[in-house]
Amino acid sequence: MDSLWLIIVFCLAGFFLKTADFLGEKGFKAKAFLASGLSALLFWVLLKANSETATLILSITVGCVLALKVDRPNLVFGVGFLAFLAFIFGFCFPIFWLLVLLTAVTVLDEFTHEKLKNMFFRFRGFLKTVVVILAFLGFLSYLNALGFIIFDLTYDLTDVWLKRVKS
Repeated sequence: MDSLWLIIVFCLAGFFLKTADFLGEKGFKAKAFLASGLSALLFWVLLKANSETATLILSITVGCVLALKVDRPNLVFGVGFLAFLAFIFGFCFPIFWLLVLLTAVTVLDEFTHEKLKNMFFRFRGFLKTVVVILAFLGFLSYLNALGFIIFDLTYDLTDVWLKRVKS
């Protein structure tokens, strides 16, 4: 996948994931399921891009499931749809050691996000920090690190924007 398209898909995946989460929380069922389906489709596109990108996306997905963050019907649908797409149309195999590490950091981020409210934890700083360190050490490409940071920032900014629009 072209670098620009990869970044665009990361960005849209972050937007639709947060939108799905927000709409499900607010009880907009049909729209929440639609946003979850779009998010799952974009996640699957990223799972097909390359092994590194697949590792990042799978670690976020598995980490959120393990942290019990997939807690609404539309989010369960999204994970199920992602699994269906991956099973039927395939995906790139992740890098195992990196998957384990990033999944553990995702779980840590999700738990500290709920318990500790300072700026680092509020915006899930562990995973962003680890991804940047892994890129500097050469274990992740700068493109995937940038894509992930854009995904995560889009997710956070979408939350801020949706709260302002709905208030």
